[in-house]
Amino acid sequence: MKIKNLKNRRAQIAETMTWFVATIAVVVILTISILFSSFFFEKDVEVNNIATVDVLASKSLFSYALTEDSSSSSGKKVYEQIKEENSLNKFNGELAKKIFRLYERDYPYLIWLGFPGQENVYFGTPPSMRVGETAISNSDPYAKSTVYAVQIEFYKEGGIIKTLDLLLFKK
Repeated sequence: MKIKNLKNRRAQIAETMTWFVATIAVVVILTISILFSSFFFEKDVEVNNIATVDVLASKSLFSYALTEDSSSSSGKKVYEQIKEENSLNKFNGELAKKIFRLYERDYPYLIWLGFPGQENVYFGTPPSMRVGETAISNSDPYAKSTVYAVQIEFYKEGGIIKTLDLLLFKK
């Protein structure tokens, strides 16, 4: 019995040593490859900053756009209604107000939804049109206080792009 236990113990030690050596070999190979690549590639590589996105706002806006109008017989999605009418109607405006005004209680931002440069009855005047606020540049239609902007693009004939913007800006 002792001979059998001794053989089992030797087998276990041999198995453990094999894995130990294999692990050390993998670590050495990885270290060499990392060192080689750090010397081989340029050190002054620019990394582009990735814009931050408010995931909750993005998902909420896209879910809102895919909501079907159950009050009408057509059953069109909010996206289709806005694309056809070029504005917020009673159904999708009230729905947006109900959805996005809920965030203002628990969210550190004020929320505005609409088309750039257009006032609407549900969210009022866009930030860039408010008195006393100045836009960052001519290409930026929003005020300096804007933290996030989520957009849905509507393509129209003639290459003109119209966007529905959800803006979150500091209170």
